[in-house]
Parts: sequence; structure tokens; C-alpha cells
Amino acid sequence: EKKFAWGSDPGDCNNSPTAYTEPWIGFIHCPPYAPKWFQEHLSPQRIFESQLWQESIKYCQGLFCLSEDSRRWLQKQLDVPIVSVIHPTETPDVTFSMDKFLANPEPTIIQIGIWLRKMHSIYYLPVKNYKKVVLRKPYAGEMLHTEKQVFNLQPNYSYVQIVDYLPNDEYDEVLSKNIAYLELYDTSANNAIIECIVRNTPVLVNPLPAVKEYLGEDYPLYFQSRQEAAAKAEDFALIEETHHYLQQHPIKEKLSNDYFLKSIVKSEIYQQLS
Repeated sequence: EKKFAWGSDPGDCNNSPTAYTEPWIGFIHCPPYAPKWFQEHLSPQRIFESQLWQESIKYCQGLFCLSEDSRRWLQKQLDVPIVSVIHPTETPDVTFSMDKFLANPEPTIIQIGIWLRKMHSIYYLPVKNYKKVVLRKPYAGEMLHTEKQVFNLQPNYSYVQIVDYLPNDEYDEVLSKNIAYLELYDTSANNAIIECIVRNTPVLVNPLPAVKEYLGEDYPLYFQSRQEAAAKAEDFALIEETHHYLQQHPIKEKLSNDYFLKSIVKSEIYQQLS
């Protein structure tokens, strides 16, 4: 995406764009089913239509993506090797504690991030026993305004606290005693999901295909409606069940940087270079 959609280094799309004329390998992060109004220039469809891509793809030796869902779609679009690898992350020392959650005098449900989130979703989440917080980047206001206009939304903004930034240690502490919430338009690998997995932090999320690849088919906090999400959030026994589910989740062994690098080296794309 940097080369073909948003980058400004020399040769990138926004600075004297120059096609690749030597063999190259790339990573593609963005999923294909984002709404057209949601920064459509970052979508793989728009990238693949660009002249810069059309000139460069002739020399492409393969692309890595971050979910099998994305790989299946990309294989239908491109005649180059496509390999899915699991997105790595770091495991912090501070993780979710059910005791800290139950002792929290102000339990909070946190909507994390903006990219391909239904950003107004938390404003319409009918929870009764939680404070609602949105943790986002400062530049999210423009996208929030666009979403509001597209769907003619009239939320009550006074019921949700906006937090533009948290240092890493504060972020870890917040996720150690509260739960997370995401309603997504589309996703491949999602940083918030991965960060909740390694912290054992229960996260309510809609069960998109790539989400299920990371959380598993039987994850307890999937929801199909905001009413269902709210009911599950209020069920502390289910929160504890989800916490234990994440503690034992086998994908954790595959979220390390070491596993990621080994996956690259073992891949068809890398092996064909040797």
C-alpha cells in the first residue's frame, strides 16, 4: 500500500511514482470489501487498477498477505504466488486479570482504533453497566464525520469518552481490567484482535472470516447484533469463560516474531528465490 496508495518517498505513488523494473516481493494488508467511502484509494481493487501497479506487476515474484480469507481473494485476482502468514505481535508483561476486572470501580468497554471500524457502533451499543470509551488516532474525526453523513447518523456524543493516545504501559493497564469492542466493515489481520489475544482480554467482535481465523470458530464473544453484544458484555460469567478461552488459545504460539520470520523463510515465495 505504501508504494502504490499512500507513500511519499521518492518513487512512491505520491512522489515521482516509478514502477518496479526488477524482481520484487510485497506485503498487502488491506482487505477487499471496505466501503467505497472509507479511503477507497487504499483498497486492492484501486491499487490493481493503477498504471504504477500495472507496470510493476510484471516483475512481482509474489505477495504475502495476513489471512487465508485475503489469500483466497487475491489468488482470484492475480497470477503470482500468494502466501498467507500470521501477523506477529509482542506479548506484554501485564495481561488481563478477572480479579482486576471485577474489582474495577468503573468497568469500561473500549472501542480500539479506526481502520475499517464501524466507528459510531459504540455510540449505539446499549450497555448499562459500562463506561464507553473510544481509543483512536487524533485524525479520526474526519472519518467519523464522513460515516455520520453517509448513514445519516444522529448519535449522542456525550455518552462516550474519546481518548486520542495512551502510552504503551497505560494501554496495557487499561486492557488488563476492561474489555474491548469492535464492529468491523472488513478485516484481514487486525491489530486490536491480536493485542487482545496475547493479553487474554475479552473482545466483542463480529465474526468476519479473517477474525475467525485468529480467534477460532468457537470464540464466545462473537455477536450478530449490538443488542447481542450488549447482553454478552453484561454476562460476567461469559466474560470469564472468554478470558479462559484466550488463555488457552493455541494461536498464541504463532504470534511471535520468530514464528513470523520462519513462516516467511518456509514459504513458496522465499524458497523459489534460493
